[in-house]
Amino acid sequence: MKTAVLIPAAGMGRRMENPIPKQLIELQSKPILIHTLEKFEACESVHAVFPVVPKDRRDEIRELLDQWGIQKVQQIVSGGKERTDSVYNGLQAIDPCTDIVLIHDAVRPFVSICKIKQVIRAASEHGAALLALPATATVKRVQDHIIRHTLDRTQIWLAQTPQGFRYDLIRQAYEKAIQTGIKATDDTALVEQLGHPVYVVPGEESNIKITTPTDLAIAEMFCQMR
Repeated sequence: MKTAVLIPAAGMGRRMENPIPKQLIELQSKPILIHTLEKFEACESVHAVFPVVPKDRRDEIRELLDQWGIQKVQQIVSGGKERTDSVYNGLQAIDPCTDIVLIHDAVRPFVSICKIKQVIRAASEHGAALLALPATATVKRVQDHIIRHTLDRTQIWLAQTPQGFRYDLIRQAYEKAIQTGIKATDDTALVEQLGHPVYVVPGEESNIKITTPTDLAIAEMFCQMR
């Protein structure tokens, strides 16, 4: 079974309040993107990796791959205007004979290889799967600063990545999204719109997404602890 990984990394990360794109900010003297790529480099179930990056940073990314010995990257893909466009560009670069495609946030460097393998297996069996954590806080639906409804916490899960799909299924979902102009920040949402069920694999609390200066400080603490 052939598995490819898409790493959308074309965003600027304005919440990070840093002129450097968040995926290129250094964590323990190494770019966050490289930390993330190293996880898939070390996973024997992954055969090809496709980072999707800003067009004007492709040469810089290529130099980083050489510097840090990342060898599974088959192509550095240019990102699009929106995340949906970037992922679609990545899907077009992947060999159509690929069985499973994982899509993983560039700024989730602490995902474990064990969980990567679990998502691959679940996607192979169910067609679509993702990592997620059950909500631990009470969740409110709010409009105009007024609580409209208290949601049942036992039914709320917080999505993580990687999210995994059969290649034909995620390609179909993105082709429909591009044709209809749908924008999505979560890949499973597009598969759900096709009416296909998505299997949930329990995630990890350490699999944080680094999007703010506070997240970066927490990530530094994780590195020191490890």
